Amino acid sequence: MNSTEQFLTLLEERQILSARAVANLRAQVAQSATPIAAESIAKRLVKHGHLTAAQAKRLLAAITEAPAEKKAASTRSTAKPASKPRPEEDEVGLAPLDDEPAPSVAKKKREAKPQTPAPASRPAPASRPTHVARPAHATPAQQPAPAAKGSFFDQEMPSLGSSSGGGGGVLDGLMADASMSSGGASPLATAGRGGGGLRRLFKRQPKTHVKTEQEKWGSPLMLLGGGGLLLMLVVGGWLWYGLTKGNADKMYAMAEESYKGGSFPLAIKQYQDFLSSFPSDGSASSARVMLEMARLRQVSQPGADWAAALKMADEILSGSTEKGAKDAAGGITSEKDFKDAYPELAAMLPTIAEGLSDMAAKKLDATLVEKSQQALAMVDKYVPKKLREASASRMNDVQHSLGNTKRKIARESELTRTLAAMAKAAKERKTAEAYAACNALLRQYPDLADNAKLKKKVLEVSRAQQTLVSWVTASKSAVAGDSKADASSAVTLARRDTKSELPDVSGQTVLAAVDGSIYGLEATTGKVLWRRFIGFEVNPQAAMLRVVPLSSDANGDALVVNTAKNELMRIETTSGRIRWRYAVGEAFDARPIVADDKILVATPAGKLITISAGTGESTGYVLLPQPISVAPTVDGRRGLIYQVATHANLFILALADGACRHVDYVGQDPGSVVTPPVVLDDFLFLVVNDGASDAQ
Repeated sequence: MNSTEQFLTLLEERQILSARAVANLRAQVAQSATPIAAESIAKRLVKHGHLTAAQAKRLLAAITEAPAEKKAASTRSTAKPASKPRPEEDEVGLAPLDDEPAPSVAKKKREAKPQTPAPASRPAPASRPTHVARPAHATPAQQPAPAAKGSFFDQEMPSLGSSSGGGGGVLDGLMADASMSSGGASPLATAGRGGGGLRRLFKRQPKTHVKTEQEKWGSPLMLLGGGGLLLMLVVGGWLWYGLTKGNADKMYAMAEESYKGGSFPLAIKQYQDFLSSFPSDGSASSARVMLEMARLRQVSQPGADWAAALKMADEILSGSTEKGAKDAAGGITSEKDFKDAYPELAAMLPTIAEGLSDMAAKKLDATLVEKSQQALAMVDKYVPKKLREASASRMNDVQHSLGNTKRKIARESELTRTLAAMAKAAKERKTAEAYAACNALLRQYPDLADNAKLKKKVLEVSRAQQTLVSWVTASKSAVAGDSKADASSAVTLARRDTKSELPDVSGQTVLAAVDGSIYGLEATTGKVLWRRFIGFEVNPQAAMLRVVPLSSDANGDALVVNTAKNELMRIETTSGRIRWRYAVGEAFDARPIVADDKILVATPAGKLITISAGTGESTGYVLLPQPISVAPTVDGRRGLIYQVATHANLFILALADGACRHVDYVGQDPGSVVTPPVVLDDFLFLVVNDGASDAQ
């Protein structure tokens, strides 16, 4: 298979051309009197746009294999010597296309030689055979040579690749022109008629054309020159815009990097330089916004003056000035890129509010509380809801802190007022009013119980209380025996039900107070020995404390409180006879306390009366500045009396002479202490009822 057939086969196998087009090419090649090289077919196909230059080169390279060379060598070894071919037939003579380079001088000389005319005796064939077989004695020069590097086709293809060949009709007439029609002779049928072979087939005749003036100005050179000038102007403008825009972007990026790195003074200068150089740049609005954010960041660092930071934030956002005037532009909120400030404000405004809240808590300053609340209001006004949700916990903490601070401020205000009232009352010796004010304050603010100022003032009032304690000498004798009214009512009616007698109590007398009377009962049988009316109890809590034995002897005398006559009586247990009666002069609920040969009686008037147990005579009393409703406690080992007042204080007195040794502030409310203190070793226990069912 020769190279031409291989080339056609590749066109068909690779489906570059249709089967019909390839068959048409095969038919034309077969009808040609002279061999047609594959390069010629490839060149023609490229010219008409059916192949690209690259495709043609690849196809020609594919058919230049070793078998083709071996076949050519075999043919040369068996063929007979042939005459030297004509110079015109050394290569396929194709005329150059319009856009191809002119042939070389040598080639022109070859074309200028006269061709050998055909013998006159050779008749013209009547018709062209459909197929011409190659003679066996054909020379190698007549065989189609494979395309090698530097061949005719390699030199021709570059120009073809860049040319814009005309035509491009169907492939059926690709290898045919006016002389290749089916009727008449074709240059493919003979090898030498008219000379030149295929050169005449493809050669184009040059046309002479004189260009007009309009065509000269519209020539490609002029068009290219004008287009180049226009392109230079466009490129120059683009370069100028690119350089200036690049500088703007670079300056903005540097300022942004400084801001993110925390170099706020540098960022401020860079934003200012950017706005000075590019005031109309697309990033100018964002630069103005971020410039103000950098200024606010600079004054919002840890340890900053938060009041000054709030002032700057208000100036930046609302445009207000020191004198209270408003900027017509409304601060940076009117900027189209104000949204760039949202994340920064969401971080800084809560920080400013926290700083002001902490300062207010330390200084208890109501003005700082108001400023912190102003910062919180700015968060609600200038920060979108979604960003506020991210800092909701911080905002709640600030609100909670401000609530505590306001309460502390109110507490401090109330403390100041109470201290002034207590000082005034202590000066006027109205200690009860001073303690009442103190108690009212502690009920409202229990955490002030350990307040140093309040403790100091309480001690001052207590010292004032101590100076108010005094001994009053007032001798008063008791009355012996019964009154006439008591003597006339000695009849007693009672019913006794005895189931069994109690052992080991024979001869003992038991006293019992029932329904306003006191009964003397025989311990063994329960027999009523005597009865005496002593009045109904006013305070139910004192009912069991109206009878106090004077000694441990079961038949010894006892002290009985007569609430009907406000008297203290000493009665013989076995007979009910009154040894003496002491008129206290006022109603009292406190149980009489026996201390050796003394009897102590506390009265609501603040008197602690001292009565002789033997005679019932009183030499005087200790006057306290507060009412007394609870019996005293005697510490015989220490020689002290502990007397609880109605409220606030515990008085410590000397047992010997009633002198006030000390006044302790307990802080009990009126009526909260109903039992005397208890001494246990080195401790004194005092029970205070601080609720309906609680005590401490």
